[in-house]
Amino acid sequence: MQRRKYSNTVVVAAVVAALAFIVVAIKLAPSCGGMSQGHGNFYNMRKIDLRTMDKKFILQIARQALRGESVAKDEERYPLIFEKEPRGVFLTLARPNEAALTGFGFGDSIYNATTRAADVLRRLAKAEDVEKLRLRVDVMDESTDEHKHELGKKWGSSLDISLHGMMFDTSPAAAFMPEELRDWGIFDKKNGFHVAQIHKLIKQRKLGNALADQFKEKKIVHYASFTTVSFMESGKEEPLQLFRGNRVDGFDATPDRLLTAIRSAGEYLKKTMHEDGQFDYLYYPDRSKSSTSYNELRHAGTLYAMAQIYDLTKDPAMLAAIKRGLDYLQKISLGPDPADGANLDFRAVAEPAEKYSKLGGTGLALLAFGEYTQVTGDQQYLDLMRAYGRFVEYMQQPNGDMRMWYYRRPEDKNKTGEKVLYYPGEAFYGLSKLYWLDHNDRWKKVALRGIDYIANVRDAGVGTDKLEHDHWLMYAINEWYRVQAQKNQLAHANRLADAFLSRFNFEAKYPDFVGGFLGNKPQCTASATRLEGLSAVYRLAKLTNDQERMDRIFKALTLGASFLMRNQYDDINTMFFQNPEKVIGGYMASYWNPEIEIDFVQHATSALVNIRQIMIERAQAPAPSGATPAAPPEKKKKH
Repeated sequence: MQRRKYSNTVVVAAVVAALAFIVVAIKLAPSCGGMSQGHGNFYNMRKIDLRTMDKKFILQIARQALRGESVAKDEERYPLIFEKEPRGVFLTLARPNEAALTGFGFGDSIYNATTRAADVLRRLAKAEDVEKLRLRVDVMDESTDEHKHELGKKWGSSLDISLHGMMFDTSPAAAFMPEELRDWGIFDKKNGFHVAQIHKLIKQRKLGNALADQFKEKKIVHYASFTTVSFMESGKEEPLQLFRGNRVDGFDATPDRLLTAIRSAGEYLKKTMHEDGQFDYLYYPDRSKSSTSYNELRHAGTLYAMAQIYDLTKDPAMLAAIKRGLDYLQKISLGPDPADGANLDFRAVAEPAEKYSKLGGTGLALLAFGEYTQVTGDQQYLDLMRAYGRFVEYMQQPNGDMRMWYYRRPEDKNKTGEKVLYYPGEAFYGLSKLYWLDHNDRWKKVALRGIDYIANVRDAGVGTDKLEHDHWLMYAINEWYRVQAQKNQLAHANRLADAFLSRFNFEAKYPDFVGGFLGNKPQCTASATRLEGLSAVYRLAKLTNDQERMDRIFKALTLGASFLMRNQYDDINTMFFQNPEKVIGGYMASYWNPEIEIDFVQHATSALVNIRQIMIERAQAPAPSGATPAAPPEKKKKH
């Protein structure tokens, strides 16, 4: 047999290739904390289209690997999972009382990345009963080309942390899911980057001090952003599909589903109220901290929503919480400054330092006490409500315009204060609650004159598309139109509804934007308040037999209810927070901002209460001539 001869060049080339293969293999091997890819391998990954059967098989692979069992291969049935292409996989175990555990693996296929991630997660979860924890999978989908950025500086608006994770070309390389970036406070609502927070996440993921040292202020980092295909165990045969941290399905607006959301919000509000009747006004779930600020106006508005919840649930603990909150309002309600005249007789909610009282704060206090009185029949607060009503009357000028602030300190007496859009509507809506209890025309005179001023003067020359979105005024017009019908006020409410609907997402780029307002970055509370206003105008349309307007608004209300429920915290979209149970039932500011204010919960809840009642009424009403028959009425349940 003739022996082959190889040139020195060929031999050297072969050795270099072999060494290169070894280097790549080493870089792809699992490392401390599970970062297991070579520099640059994660750039420009192509989009992948996983079938449901692929997702089920990945979950099966992950479970078997977590148990330390041998994992069967089936390359013929699942070619995408075994295809040789660099890919990253996150495996996460959700824990009910603390942050989820996540392991990450990178490999030359989804299969290898999954088994490597399972190796990391098994080490992290060695103290857990893994079989009792739900497993989530995030497969890296598309990634960008290489970018670089100086830490400490804001990222551009093109970075969407609700959808994009980040993989840093550090040593070892580090990858973080979108939910981790948001829910650990790595990025704030303005895309500012927080080094201290990424250090906490690195520690929680046990990625090592060497990696943490590479994330410092002013350091230049190289990175790619990526999207994920996300799903998790459902307890059923089919995996639970996820998008933007939420389950994809389960948000259909039905009376029962809305009641579940309303109840959950009630549980959140009860948890967040202290014994002294004050709330945790603003909570940052990404840092597990509460703000020290407070807002008495929003305190009152939240009690209004709690009374609405109590009307549905008759929960004794809710009633006790409402009473504590009302007692707090009563304590901070002050009479007039004696320097303003001996004949003045009113009470007004004062801000904690007692420098001033807001028209809107007292208006919403009227609303809260009025709703409580209406749903419980307890009339002990009627005299206090009348004193609030006299304050609203005092704040009205002869032309019907309202002063917004009542200043209590001598040095502030000459201040006029800035105009606040919502204060008059809050005051007139609050007065309606008082009127329905004592039927005193004094309150009617104030409210109708004030609404006339807004419709005929303040907003008269403003085009419909330029109208400010004043939902409290829409509530007020709906109530006072039933007392005394005025065409100019009805027309103004309808103009406001048209303005709202012109900014409503009947369709959107992403399915979870549908039902929100204001385009490509819909916010929870901005949407909830507009849905409240539309629900009030729906009732006006029903009263005036405007079927076309009713139907158009109802479509928006049902889509909007689904949008709001996607913004409520549940057991799925809270798993990466450090204290997930604390936030369940609350409402996020937006998909990009996890913080919770009590008024976020208030407005979403009030919107859902109104929409639910409208849905029930429509189901029970006979269909109009030529219309599609209504659905059968909801069966009443004991609460």
